[in-house]
Amino acid sequence: MALVIVLSTAAMVAQKTTASNNKENWQKIGEATVDLQSGQETVITTNNGNYKAIKLQSGNTPIYLQSFDVVFSNGEKQVVNFGGFEPVELKGNGRYKVIQVVVLCSSLDDRDKKATMTILGLKANTTIKNTKVLVSR
Repeated sequence: MALVIVLSTAAMVAQKTTASNNKENWQKIGEATVDLQSGQETVITTNNGNYKAIKLQSGNTPIYLQSFDVVFSNGEKQVVNFGGFEPVELKGNGRYKVIQVVVLCSSLDDRDKKATMTILGLKANTTIKNTKVLVSR
């Protein structure tokens, strides 16, 4: 049992290091403190570029990400109905600017009431290397 805990901790540390050292042109496009009690938060993007893919990151607070909606400048939205923090390919291949992301999430620990959420975007003119990108349905 101790071995499982050690290995899972090592995997989490390695995953965090890989994400922070990513050289694939992921840009921070929004950040907010989400209220885990309400279950929904709208994050307004501050860098309204055209993006090929998007991914969400939480700070030190563990959260359950149920789903999120990406709202584009033309009024359309892309609903991502699977939870998790894997990169997601955006529809339209970066033709429209991302203006906001509506996140549905909850706390994994009843003591946590707020968490920091960061939105990262991959510019439309870049390639995705060594990263598994999910295509929403």
